Amino acid sequence: MKIFIRKSGATLALIAISILGTFLYMNYIEDKQAKTYVETYVQLGGSQIVNEMTETYSQIMEQYSNYKLNRDTKKKLVDRLQLLTKKLQQVESQLNTKTDSQKLDFAYLYQDAKLVSLSLSDPTKDDIVPVVVLHASEGVGEWKKQVVNMEQGD
Repeated sequence: MKIFIRKSGATLALIAISILGTFLYMNYIEDKQAKTYVETYVQLGGSQIVNEMTETYSQIMEQYSNYKLNRDTKKKLVDRLQLLTKKLQQVESQLNTKTDSQKLDFAYLYQDAKLVSLSLSDPTKDDIVPVVVLHASEGVGEWKKQVVNMEQGD
């Protein structure tokens, strides 16, 4: 009976070590894939485009607070946001072709940029521009946190 218990214990210990090793290896592979994904995102210029979107949102708030947000300025800012959105979509498509799985959801950035563009395009919505832009800025901030967390392996 003692021999059976020893053999069973050794077998269970071996199984537990195998499961733990597999779990640790899978975490290592997942972290490595996430870091590769973020590195590819940065190499394709995604972080630069997101930073430019942040600058555009800041510029909108500055222009709005200084009462310089006229029709021409709004058109330029909307065009810039649309251009940045198109560039980011290109980065996303290239990123998805280079990697197996999609780790980040770009839809929130596109939706926020569209809402800002719509609020700037419609003169009846001038009073909600700061709220929409603030929401978009917070969304970009959360996006950057998500990228940093992926990079650090959290």
